[in-house]
Amino acid sequence: MRTVYASPNYMPALQPASYYYAASPVTSATSTTVGVGTLRVGPVLLHHPAHLVRLVADIATAGEAGSKFRMGIYDDTGSGYPGTLIASGVVAADVSNSVPEVEIDASLEAGVYWFGGAVQNVVTTQPTMRVVANWTPPLLGYAGSTRPSSGSAFPGILTAGVTAELPATFPGGSGASGSLARLMFRTA
Repeated sequence: MRTVYASPNYMPALQPASYYYAASPVTSATSTTVGVGTLRVGPVLLHHPAHLVRLVADIATAGEAGSKFRMGIYDDTGSGYPGTLIASGVVAADVSNSVPEVEIDASLEAGVYWFGGAVQNVVTTQPTMRVVANWTPPLLGYAGSTRPSSGSAFPGILTAGVTAELPATFPGGSGASGSLARLMFRTA
């Protein structure tokens, strides 16, 4: 079921052949603790249909040789929670000051989507990712089935144990994520 939220008429359509941040804080922060095998996704509200052709990671400092960042886009379940995987790809995460991109082919209707990724293939040194931690998403913040601690933030949702392909359906019972790797996308 497509979750469609009221779109004001003044919201412009995305420009063709252009890059956009899925979410971005006012200032750029970095983190080496996004967690190996922890898939973190955050909601993005598209006001108009869009055809996306690339997903882009933002790596500040290289991880160990062979490290990867697997990213993707999930549909919304209709309940403000990620559902079915729409598109995914993987990039090398062992290059500093890099914005590696992967080709995708995703025609999206107006509505809510969940963008995110997971660091993989790391034994000792994770890449330092640019992250979103102080962003307010366009949805109510899912906090999980237990009460969060004081001062908790909600830029998205996380699930652990993602060491290969992204799951075809986002696992239920996952918890709130305090930060997300900052992603970009490119329109056709």
